[in-house]
Amino acid sequence: MVCPKCKTQLDEGSRFCKFCGAAAMNTVALQRAKKNYRLTMLPAVAGLLLLICGLIMVFQFSDPFETIGFVFMWVGISLVIFTGIFALITSLSAVFQARADKEASRDKLLQDLAKKLEDLESSQKQ
Repeated sequence: MVCPKCKTQLDEGSRFCKFCGAAAMNTVALQRAKKNYRLTMLPAVAGLLLLICGLIMVFQFSDPFETIGFVFMWVGISLVIFTGIFALITSLSAVFQARADKEASRDKLLQDLAKKLEDLESSQKQ
């Protein structure tokens, strides 16, 4: 694993870079967000295709196909709506996770700086 900020090699499973204190999990969160995006695109495209097929069936054919067209339209609309809601929720969770990682990275960096400052002060007193 490589630090996204300073590009140094990190130990596997590290949450923070030993050198700059940056959160190493941002790359994992980004990969997770990309995967979720790909997963949401398939149902959205299927929903749009069902909606289009339903509209064609409703306006072009007679009664038996018209009823099937309405079913296709409602299923398509439902897929698009639920996919949009799912995409919104996963995007927001990725944003909040990235924010939490950034705050944790900042806190870790501040702790390391405070420790180094204490060590420096104690070495100057001796």
